[in-house]
Parts: sequence; structure tokens; C-alpha cells
Amino acid sequence: MVVSMFGRHLNIFVRVLISAALMVGLDVLIEPVAIELDFWAWAGGNVPFQNYIGWFIIAFILQFTFHKATPKDATNHVAVILFAWQIVFFGVLNWTLF
Repeated sequence: MVVSMFGRHLNIFVRVLISAALMVGLDVLIEPVAIELDFWAWAGGNVPFQNYIGWFIIAFILQFTFHKATPKDATNHVAVILFAWQIVFFGVLNWTLF
């Protein structure tokens, strides 16, 4: 939804790629916090690159479905605010925990 609001002129493939990359970017912020707070653990303590590839594939499929199902003129300003606050929240957690 974030990309749909600001990138309406982009074709669907580019919007979906950007949206999936934003979702993976949020996961990059979440992973260290989740590991530090013992929500989950990875063998060796490092997040394998396959995790991010898998998330990108899942995110791409979900975003493609979402962009196809959502009317082109739909807006959701709450999505932008929520996404921004998640970035801030996990960014601050990363900064304070490490």
C-alpha cells in the first residue's frame, strides 16, 4: 500500500518489487531484535541469507496478489504511518539493544 500511494505511475511489476523489498527490509530490522530477545534463534547465531530470499519470494507473491486485488485509486494513509512507526520502533530497539 505504501508504494501504491506514492508510485501510482510505476507499472505493477516495479511496485511489487519495491513493496517486497520494503517487507524484507523490515525483516532485516526485526531479526536482530527477535534473536536478542529470544523470540527465535538461528544455528550459529547468524540469519541465513536463504531466510531473506524466502521472505522476498513470499512477499512478492503476497504483494502481487494485493496489488492486483486493490483498486488503483484506493488509499490507506494508516498503512504509511504504521509502516513508518514499525521502522522507527525496530530501529530504536536495534539501537538500544546493541
